[in-house]
Amino acid sequence: MNQYVLHNDRKLKNDKRPTNNKCCSKMVKNFITFMAIFTNAYTWCEVLQTSSYIKSNDHNNNTVTSYGYDIIFMWLVTFLLIKLQNIITLNKPNYFTYFIACNLGGLGFALLGEVPFLSNIVITNGAWKHWSVGAWLTIIFFSSIILLIGIRELIDSFKDRVFKYTLLHIFIIFFGYSIMLYILQSGNAKDIHYHVHHAIFAGILSNWFTKWDNCFEQTMHAILMGVVIEGINFYGVGELFLFITRGSTPVTFDITIWIAFIASIITLVLLVINN
Repeated sequence: MNQYVLHNDRKLKNDKRPTNNKCCSKMVKNFITFMAIFTNAYTWCEVLQTSSYIKSNDHNNNTVTSYGYDIIFMWLVTFLLIKLQNIITLNKPNYFTYFIACNLGGLGFALLGEVPFLSNIVITNGAWKHWSVGAWLTIIFFSSIILLIGIRELIDSFKDRVFKYTLLHIFIIFFGYSIMLYILQSGNAKDIHYHVHHAIFAGILSNWFTKWDNCFEQTMHAILMGVVIEGINFYGVGELFLFITRGSTPVTFDITIWIAFIASIITLVLLVINN
């Protein structure tokens, strides 16, 4: 029985083999392969961004500096996601399918944004009231596909008793943004409102599709990662901003020392527990 992983800290319940260097070698090989796929998707998103098919106001100004820094941000985000997700499968990943789906996810999403009745879709407070019929039909169509594959993923996760890991990964991301919201509110940031950028949404959703024992779930993961990459390529690190503010107050010494004190206590408790 073969086992293929991107990065894994756990084993499938029916895998009784001891961990060995050969398995670790496979892990490194798979990791490099998928990071190469992500990098390739980024380069083609940049090609599309600089082409005449994308309006200039539908992306940030692309310069050599932004190109270089955004690819670093993309590597960090995609690495964090696959590190967090602990993707594991008993079947060899179909690299070519993933390669095609990842590129289609990024390029396809960018081109859909140029369709007139889809260009104004945003996920903010009350924005759904202004969506057109065409926008709603498009959202329902793609949501239905994601939901069907998601249900299959749910069934597979329960069978292998790894559903708790899926929820944990999603919870970690939400917990991080919850801390961000608390800091904004306690710091009296002005006019706080949420704006779910597509890179955030796709990144969180990709945590659901981590059982790759069938091509549908692997393909959906690839498409979502492509959307993440396209978002960072077009809009930079701003795609990771979930809460938008009109302004904020300066950070004071009293606030920072209080936060540092609490963080130190939590860290010391964790060190004692894990020692």
